[in-house]
Amino acid sequence: MRAYLPGTDQRIRFLSPGYLVAPAVLERIGAVDGTDRIPLTLQFDDGRTEIVELAPMKGEDPGDERKASLNRGYSVLIPDDPDLPGRWRHLLDGRKELPPIYGKRSDVQARFLDDHMKVLYIRNDTARSIDETPLPDKLAGVVLDKIVPMQPKHIIVDLRLNNGGDFFNTILFSRAIPRLVPRDGRVFVLVGRATFSAGITTAAMLKGEGGDKVTLIGEPMGDGGQFWSEGKYVKLPNSRIAVRYSPQFHDYETGCFDIDDCYWATVAFGPRGISIAPEITVELSFRAYAEGRDPVQEKVLDLAGRH
Repeated sequence: MRAYLPGTDQRIRFLSPGYLVAPAVLERIGAVDGTDRIPLTLQFDDGRTEIVELAPMKGEDPGDERKASLNRGYSVLIPDDPDLPGRWRHLLDGRKELPPIYGKRSDVQARFLDDHMKVLYIRNDTARSIDETPLPDKLAGVVLDKIVPMQPKHIIVDLRLNNGGDFFNTILFSRAIPRLVPRDGRVFVLVGRATFSAGITTAAMLKGEGGDKVTLIGEPMGDGGQFWSEGKYVKLPNSRIAVRYSPQFHDYETGCFDIDDCYWATVAFGPRGISIAPEITVELSFRAYAEGRDPVQEKVLDLAGRH
């Protein structure tokens, strides 16, 4: 799909699976000869392989939120509710005590990962609210309900499924979190290929505010420390097709100092002179996923136990 998708390698890794379920796309890239039947080679645990043919479906998976704006199809990785009519069987069916990253998509979720309430896990899947309650109010609620009264030693902020939104919603949160852990505490920011746009900015603001107290863990994100965003549309003169372009520049590596060169909000609020590359790289393998494990969270809990 590389010839048809924009962005970095990580961005293409994130976007491409959503296109590879379309028979017309498979035919266009030369993976199949036609769209009536799609051959799929399966490899089983015992090493044997089998080729099956899949026909296009007339209906849709009732649990697939691919068309929703939240996480662009990642919902298929999560088992549907058992009572959902027409529910498809799932690889993780029967797995108990799944890590929180395998829960249903949302905007903000928070829970403690230990009995002593010293490790607080916050998952932020989008930089905008999915309902009428503003996102800053939800993030403030986490601070007031869990951080202030419980005073956790370590805070995990999981941005691995945060594909963006409006980083104005996370500015105060990003500046507050590193200041609210104790001096001997840590902030672990979980990132991955789906972390993009305002999700990247949120991770960068956390790192810029907390410095060495904040550790980025996971995969490289969907863009680098210098990127263009804040998209607008222009209609092509002949076809009248609307094309989206990004006119505003972000630079967290050297820093933005002039609004003539950078997006004004990045000049005002963005970090300067930091790297957004993960300090500790941990990728999620298919085997770990099939076992219902989260190696990134496991690594973080190991690190938290050392501090």
